[in-house]
This record gives sequence, structure tokens and C-alpha cells, in this order.
Amino acid sequence: MGQVCCGGKTKHAGAATEDARPDRTLEALCAQEKVMVSKVKKHLRNVVPGLLMYVLVEKVGDSLDAGTEAEIEEKRIEILQTVINTLRHALISYSKAYRGDTNWFKISLTSKEAMMLLNAYVTDKHNNLLSIKVFPTKPQQEFSKRFVAHFKLVWEKTTEGVDIKQTFTGVYWKETASLCDFFMQADTDAGGDLDVDEIEKIMHKQNIGLEGARLRRLIMKEDQSADGRLDFKEYISFFLKITEKRYIQQVLFRKYVKSEPGQIMKSGQFHEFLTTSQGYNGDFKDTCKMLAKMKECGMAVRYKGGDGSEQIGLSSRHFAQFLTSFPANHEEEKAWATKEIPHNSCYDPSYTTKVYQDMNQPLTDYFIASSHNTYLDNGQLTGKSSAVAYQNALMLGCRCLEIDCWDGDDGEPIVYHGHTLTTKVKFEEVIKTIDKYAFKRSQYPVILSLEVHTSPDQQTKMGQIMKQVFRRKGPDGTLHSILQPPIAYTDHKRTAADFTPDGLKGKILVKGKILCQEDGPDLFDEHIKLVKEMTMQQPENKQLHVDETRGADDEDDTPAEVSNEIEKCEGTKKVRLSPELSSCVWMKSVHYRGYEGTKSKGNHWDVSSFTETSVEKHYSSEKSREEYSQSNKILFARIYPSGTRVNSDNYHPQISWNMGCQIVALNYQIEHNKSAELRYNLGKFLDNGKCGYLIKPPPLIDPSRKHNDFHDATVVTVEVLQGFRLPKPKSESEGEKIDPYVRVTMNGIEGDTKKGHATRVVDDNGWNPEFFSISENKRKEKALCETHIKKDSPNTSGSTVFKFNVQSVDLAVLTIQVWDQDVADDDFIGEAVIPVKCLRKGYRSVPLKSEVFVQLDSMVFCRFDVEAPSKSA
Repeated sequence: MGQVCCGGKTKHAGAATEDARPDRTLEALCAQEKVMVSKVKKHLRNVVPGLLMYVLVEKVGDSLDAGTEAEIEEKRIEILQTVINTLRHALISYSKAYRGDTNWFKISLTSKEAMMLLNAYVTDKHNNLLSIKVFPTKPQQEFSKRFVAHFKLVWEKTTEGVDIKQTFTGVYWKETASLCDFFMQADTDAGGDLDVDEIEKIMHKQNIGLEGARLRRLIMKEDQSADGRLDFKEYISFFLKITEKRYIQQVLFRKYVKSEPGQIMKSGQFHEFLTTSQGYNGDFKDTCKMLAKMKECGMAVRYKGGDGSEQIGLSSRHFAQFLTSFPANHEEEKAWATKEIPHNSCYDPSYTTKVYQDMNQPLTDYFIASSHNTYLDNGQLTGKSSAVAYQNALMLGCRCLEIDCWDGDDGEPIVYHGHTLTTKVKFEEVIKTIDKYAFKRSQYPVILSLEVHTSPDQQTKMGQIMKQVFRRKGPDGTLHSILQPPIAYTDHKRTAADFTPDGLKGKILVKGKILCQEDGPDLFDEHIKLVKEMTMQQPENKQLHVDETRGADDEDDTPAEVSNEIEKCEGTKKVRLSPELSSCVWMKSVHYRGYEGTKSKGNHWDVSSFTETSVEKHYSSEKSREEYSQSNKILFARIYPSGTRVNSDNYHPQISWNMGCQIVALNYQIEHNKSAELRYNLGKFLDNGKCGYLIKPPPLIDPSRKHNDFHDATVVTVEVLQGFRLPKPKSESEGEKIDPYVRVTMNGIEGDTKKGHATRVVDDNGWNPEFFSISENKRKEKALCETHIKKDSPNTSGSTVFKFNVQSVDLAVLTIQVWDQDVADDDFIGEAVIPVKCLRKGYRSVPLKSEVFVQLDSMVFCRFDVEAPSKSA
């Protein structure tokens, strides 16, 4: 079997003589297409089959039903050339719009006599090969008819002739493409139909609780040929029936359409649904615009209005697909918001896709996404130190990075966890990586928390490296430093209000120790000289003043048995400071002086570090909690994990936020620790456009208010209805189906943190488990539907309706987790962490993330209600 893969360069599959016709073989046509290779998002495999459907239906038709063998072969070649061209152009168009590059895919074509296989190969971020296949069948006449019949059906059922350029956003393709993928994988003999055993394998793999006699009965109802097998058309009909979204299609749709299922939800009815159930504030014209955009994306249908005019509405299936839609990732979410493509995620895009908060307040007024020992990719004692770990943290939205610096044997400073078996990485490599990725995810300042254990000579080298690397060209072509000069020696008239996230965009802020006069006049004078030189490189030059107090870093997170050795050099003397490094420091490390000392001597550029256990002590009494919170309105508090967390696990960040701590540093090694606390932290910072900065609520900013002065009195209601496409946990065998249940918890200030509530367990169903109570008895089901119509609640017993009284919406975070009940420990399936501020009212899809915070193609369908606060905070 011959095979030609097209890459970045054109290859010719054979030499032709001058008189010969152009080479029209499949291999030659494939080689003529210049397609490049690199990486792709996984969800594209759910989009590409739809594209192939379109091309073959539009271009093939019945054209292969007649003609000579040569004519048929000629038409086949033209068809495949069209497929390749269209696929290539669509993928390039997609990648330019959503990825910024086109270097991530290739197409492979294989042929032998009458057999043909078209593959679109893509690779995920780990370079794992994924494949989208158009399965081979034989002979070629049978191939053409069956292939067109299979995919024409899906096209008609899902998109109704929408222009592929509009459809290729991936908005509503997930489920339909999955059905095609299941069929192609199960049809191992390429016969074009599936027997009971092959269908049962799909049921097991997709967590659908159907097997044995019950499965056979359902297959018989769709088996029109009575041969015990389902062709593609019968398979689609069967699968759509067993996976029907019953609550959406039988209850919600019927409530607003007010007729039998299968009718069209008219634009006025859709507007009524949006306004009465979804908290929608737009007018009817806005609803019509939304429907028009949905029609462009293949998610609505046209119908004749009462006056004979053409209008846009929704079938029950379109309605269900819209209600279960959500963006596949952060980039797609932003792209949809830009293109105004509607979706139904529980996350409000006006909060998660753009910076909406006031970013011109003092930096101390914000929570800052922060990491601890950022250089490690796993454990604290034997883990690997890597510059890539900084890239990963920054791309997760982190804005404060920690760098532990030690002397390198070759005179070059290194980064690692001192006095442990962790590997080492060059300081320069770390700085270059930070420079490359610092502002890709967010433009707001990056803080480098330096833990310096190097000699003065290598400190000087560190300062030189940072000054050399952290530079940008200005409009005039002149290089400017993006290091913020030491605030302690700039114009003393400048206040905290002069240093805001907006004002410090694109800046690197170094936290560490600063030289003072007590370190000796020579060192201090050199420090001042270097600070002046740095200040001259800034767009605005400021006069200097002298702060005579030296900073002191009080963090000590090394193992207890070696803690007495840190910061020592040449016997028992403390490491001296290098003026070169000191001149790079903007945020000065200081010992915590208590509330009174902070109030009298604290500066807005000071940072005090605390272990998690120290914070717990401050939280233990109302008095210490209040004084500590008041101190955090003046200076920065940085919290870091206890040295006993050698496996890079984490403490919960909520109590630190409750007292206004700005820099709550967690171990970001999520691939290693799978930390629930880190996922919680990452979920919290989805707010405010995922920029890594969240303004603190007024009681944690205003000195005249107590830290617990919250009076939002908001009631958050969560009603868990159904799950969709829930995966198996990694630890389970392929044949086992999960028994899922949903747990809902609320965290926030002390009175708002509530113990989790759980739904009932649904046995053997991960594809579409129903957590609400619905009877198999038709009479009871009808009565229940009438109850829905009257009360708009799917659970008369209340077992899936959970209410939370919240006093501080700003600090409240809702967590929805899916678990698989097991004999021993239950297995984690997925979760969503939702800041209550970002929660949308109504019936919403809740996209789930894995234990390493990767978005799954899975969701929970819920109804949310967030009552308006009785008065503002």
C-alpha cells in the first residue's frame, strides 16, 4: 500500500515525460498540497468530520453512480483533491483566527486499487498523535454510495446547509462529530454497519448503561432491515433516542413551545425563555440578533411566521444543543466573545473574557495569583528544577513567581531548592523564560520573589542578567528597562496611588532585600548610583530620596534539619548584598512589626512573608484577625506553604484572602500534585478576564471598616439536573461504567463556607445521568412535566436543590464536583470552580475540568438563581 504524507515541502510522486499528461494519481495530488505540521487543540477532532461531510455531500452527490471505470476514477481524484484543498484552507483559516499560526496539521492519503482512506492527523500539546479517519469500504461503487449516504444524513440533521466558513468555529459540533467518531471506531471491518456486540462496546466505552436484553430490544426497534445490524442512518436514530436530553427536550422545551415535542420554538417563545428563566435583559431585537448568529453557526432553523415572513427559531434538538454549549478553552471563549457567538456556559463572559474591574487602585488593594517554589515540576525534595515550570505557571495566569538563587560552581548563579536533591537550572535560563512568557496571558505586572542565597559576586551577576534581559524597545527604537526601579529611593512624594496595575503594565517587579546606610557608605553609595542609572532608563525620571532601613526576608521553607544553614556564606556571616542586585528590587522584604508597628512605619512597597501556620494563628481570634487584616491594607502579605509539604501539596487559600492577604503563594505543580486547593485558586482567578489581579472587596481596603463588614445577604440556589459525556477515571478499566454523583460546596468568609451537599448516585451511566427524580411510569412523568410548567423546579423532593446564604459575593466561590461511587474510595471525575460573581442565572451548562485543570468535553446541566443583594457592601 503506497502512502504519501504532505508536509511543509512539496514532493512529486513520479517523473512525467514532456508528452505525458499531468500526474493525477492520488499520491501526486496529495504531494502537491503544501500543508504544515505542528500542534492542535484536541477539540478540533470533533470539528473536522463535519467539514468532510460538507465537502463530500456538496461535491459527490450521485456523480459516481454511472460512467466508465476511468471516468469514475477521474471523479474520485477530483473529489479527493477538493477534500484536501477545503480541509487545508479551513484549518488555516481556523488557526489564523484562533491560534495565530498555521503550523499544526498535516493530511495523509492512502490508496490501493478500489480502497481508499483519508486521514487528518493532528497532535495535541504532548505531541500525542490523534487521527480523524474516513473509514475504507469496498468496492468503489459501493464506497461512493454508502459514504455519501452516511454523512449526508448527519449533515441534514445537524446543520441544514450552513456555509462551512461560518460553521467551522466548533461551536455546536461536539456531539454530532462524536457520534460519527464512535461509529467509525466501532466499524472495524469497514462494512458500514454495526452488530450488537460492536454497539455494546460503544455503550461501555461511553459510560452508557445499556446492555444485554434491554439493548437488543432498543436495537430491534431501529433495525428496519431486521438483520440484527444497524447501518449509519439507523445507528444515528438509535443513538439520538437513547441519549435524549429529556429534561431539556421534554420539559423545558414543552413549557415554552406549549405544544407537542418536535415543534419549533419561535423567536418570541425563545425570548420569553431568556427573560423569564435566564435573567436576560436584552430586548426582542437583541434576541433576534442572537438567533441570527445561531443560525449562522448551524444552531437554528428558518420557519414561516404568521404573516408569511421568514423567521428563525429552534427545534427541540437545537434548543438542547444550545443549552449544553460551552467554549472548549480560554482562547475559544475570547474568540466567541469577540465574534458575539452565543453559548450557555455558567461563566459570565463579561467577567471572564475581559478586565472589567478598576485597575487604577494601589497595588496593595488586589489579590495577586502567586506561586511558591515555581521552578519545581514535582516534589520539594527530589523534584526537577526547570525553566519550563515558569512558562507553565505564567500560562496558568500566575503573576508572582518565586526564584531560589544559589551559587553555581562555574560562577553562574543557579536556581534550585537548597540543601535538597532537587536538580538545578541556570538563573539566566529562568530569567529568559520569564521574559518570553511574562505578558502572553496578561499585561499586568509580574512579581519576582527572590530568595537570595548567593555570594555578592553572583548577586552582581544576577542583577546584570536581569537588567540585560528585561528590556524592550520604545517607539523611538531605544531600549528601555521593564524593571521597576526601587520605590524606596524614588520621589518620596509619590504615594501608593501612583503604583497601580494599570500604571505598572508590562513591568517586572522584583521583591527582595535592599541596601541601606548601615551596610556601609561605599556599598550604599554604589547602590544609589546604580538606582539612578536604572531610573534614567525609565520613561519618567524621578528624584531620589534615602530610606535608611534595610529589608529582611523572613521566609524559611527549607526542611527543618537544614534551616539553620540558609543565608550563610563563609562561616557564620550573613550573605552581604550586592549593589547591582539591590538596585533591581522594587518591593522590599521586611519583618512583620505587628499592627501598631506597621501603622507607624509600614510602606506600601513593603512585603512581609508568613507561613500558612502563622496565618492560621492570626485567624484564630477575632482581635488578631482584625489587626492582621488592617495591616494588610497598608503593606503586602505573602503567604507560603509549610516546609512539611514535601510532596508539593497545598493549604487552602480562602482564610488568607478573608484577611486581605495579597500574595497567597501555592505550589503550582498541578501535573504532579493534582491539588484541589490549586484548582480552587485557579478557578478564583478566572474572574476579571483571567488577568491574575482581583480587586479586594471594600471591607478589606477601607481602613475605617472592619474586615468582616459584609452585608450582601445573597441567596445562591443550585439545582443539579443532568450530566453529559462524563468520562471514566484514569484508574478504571475500559469496560467499567461509572456511577456518578454531584457534590456542591460553597467557600467564602467564615459564615459563608458550607459543608458540601451531594445528589443521588446514578448507576452505570456517564453519558447522560439524570440526577433529578423522574419516574419511568408515563403517568407520573406527565404529572411531573405539569409540575415543571407550574413551578419551574425539576425536583419536588428537593434532593438536588441546594441553597447557600452568602454575605460576601466578592469572596464566595462555588465548587461543583462529579465523583464516581466506588466500593473503597470514590473516584474524582471532574469539577468546576465558579466565583459567585461570575455565575450566570438560569439553566446553564457547567463545563468540567480534570484534576490537572484541563477542560474536559464534559458538563453538568444546572439551574442557578442568584438573588440580588439587599444592600451593597
